[in-house]
Amino acid sequence: MDRFCPPKYLCASKMHQRIIHRIGVSILLCLPCYYACERNHPPELLEITCLPESRSAGTTFALRASASDLDGDKLNYLWYADGGAFMDSANSDQTNWKSPVDGNGKIFCITLTVSDGEEEIQRNYAITLTDPVYGDIAGFVYYAKCKVPVREYKHQDVCR
Repeated sequence: MDRFCPPKYLCASKMHQRIIHRIGVSILLCLPCYYACERNHPPELLEITCLPESRSAGTTFALRASASDLDGDKLNYLWYADGGAFMDSANSDQTNWKSPVDGNGKIFCITLTVSDGEEEIQRNYAITLTDPVYGDIAGFVYYAKCKVPVREYKHQDVCR
């Protein structure tokens, strides 16, 4: 997007001076020139949100970025993690990241790069994982055409 800046008075370029000299005019010509601003502004990363707020290992986290560009350029997103896996596209302003089940006590760095095609900005988001949460179990287990009932167990009964 071009924006016009205030006029500047610039002396004629050497090319213009040669043209002027050829037609017999040997004066120094200064012209008011408007020029398009060439400066591109980098994108601004406003916020990264991560849900749920509990940080249990093995959880799938919904990551969302809020970014803008002063020039109105289209923004491109790229998510990267030093562990776990992205469950869907890592090239959008929002994605889902599955943390490792064995990540208890580990810090994972999620990096987001936002680019407007010319400039980019990066931000890191750290997630420290806690103990995984195991659900209660109840129901039936099926083995080769056999149904075996399983009485209800609570997490504390199974893991302690």
